Amino acid sequence: MNPEFLREGNAVEDTPNPDRIVIGECDPKSGEELERTYREFYGNNTPPILRTSPTNAELIKYANNAFLAMKVSFIDMIANLCQKLPGADVEHVARGIGLDKRIGYHFLKAGPGWGGSCWPKDLRAFYSCLKN
Repeated sequence: MNPEFLREGNAVEDTPNPDRIVIGECDPKSGEELERTYREFYGNNTPPILRTSPTNAELIKYANNAFLAMKVSFIDMIANLCQKLPGADVEHVARGIGLDKRIGYHFLKAGPGWGGSCWPKDLRAFYSCLKN
C-alpha cells in the first residue's frame, strides 16, 4: 500500500514536491526496496518517509482526507452561522482561526461543497470501517 496525496488539479506540482511518502510494507525487504527507489528519485529533496503496515498506510490516507473534508465542512457551518449574525463575516473568521499554526488557513474557504476523485470514495471507505 503506497497511497498518494496529490491535490485535485495539482498533480504536476505535487509529484515532484510531496509533503511525505507513506509506505505500507508487507515485509521489510519490500519496504526497503520502495524506499530506496524513492530516495534515488528525489535525491537530496526526499520528503519524510513513513514506513508502516498496509493497514496503517490505507488508514492514513482515509484519515487525511476525512480531516480535510471536516475542515471544509466546518467552515461551511461557520459561514451559515455568519449569515445569521449581523456583522459577521466568514472570511474574517476563517482568517482569524487560520492564523493559529495548529489549524492553518488551508481548506478554510467556505463554498458550495467539496468533491474530487478521492474524497468521496475515501470518506465512504472510512465511514464503512467505522460502521463495522
